[in-house]
Amino acid sequence: MHQTVLNQKNLHQKALLITSQFKKSEGELILVLQELDLAQTYKHYGCNSLFAYTVKYLGLSDDAALMYINVARKAAEVPALHTAILNSEITVSKAKKMTSVINTENQDHWLGMAKTMTQKNLEKEVAKVNPKAATPDKASYVSEKRLQL
Repeated sequence: MHQTVLNQKNLHQKALLITSQFKKSEGELILVLQELDLAQTYKHYGCNSLFAYTVKYLGLSDDAALMYINVARKAAEVPALHTAILNSEITVSKAKKMTSVINTENQDHWLGMAKTMTQKNLEKEVAKVNPKAATPDKASYVSEKRLQL
């Protein structure tokens, strides 16, 4: 029994460490994506966009590539957004929800909400200001010849 509790604590500590490293890496990825975008490094690798580069060379899924690129570009415009991510005050997924509404004039308002609200509630607040952001266009295959919108 004592061994099981010790193993559970070790697993918990390992999970906390890995999550902390993951969040730090996300913040660093956003920074390097900003640099890649500014220098248009993707062209040097035969890609016509940062998106194509992140999928082909970084191995990100389409959804992940779009999320990180959108957040990186918004964080370049609103440096406080990047700081909040680096300091683990907000998650990248929350930052993604705010990209359509946050700017340097309203950053304190939106970052304050993101730090205290659940992602669902934050999404509702964004939808109040930008209803189109609440209903992104998306299609996915449900079978070989059938798309779901």
